[in-house]
Amino acid sequence: MSHLTSLLIAFSLFATGQAFAWFQLFSQHVWPWWQGKALLAIPIFGLPAGVCFYYGVQIAYKVMGEAWGPRMMIFAASYISFPILTYFLMGESIFTLKTILCIILASSIMAVQVWL
Repeated sequence: MSHLTSLLIAFSLFATGQAFAWFQLFSQHVWPWWQGKALLAIPIFGLPAGVCFYYGVQIAYKVMGEAWGPRMMIFAASYISFPILTYFLMGESIFTLKTILCIILASSIMAVQVWL
């Protein structure tokens, strides 16, 4: 498997893990049924998130050879999944100057980690 393919798989795992983390933390604000059900949300969403992060780090670290690369990929993945989920499920706009600049920054961080 090529390095780029491995990094794309790792990034996909990180983005999926971030999505599970989003549901763990914000379901209570989207669906009233989840309010006060932290001990249910934690295993349902937290366990799959942990698995995604674990294997994503394993793959990314093998390719990058350092802990900082996977850490920055996790950060960048959060700026992909979080704005999309927050926009579609909570109605908060992605299209603010602050959010757009953060997405550009996250993309730039990923580019530095992958190509430098």
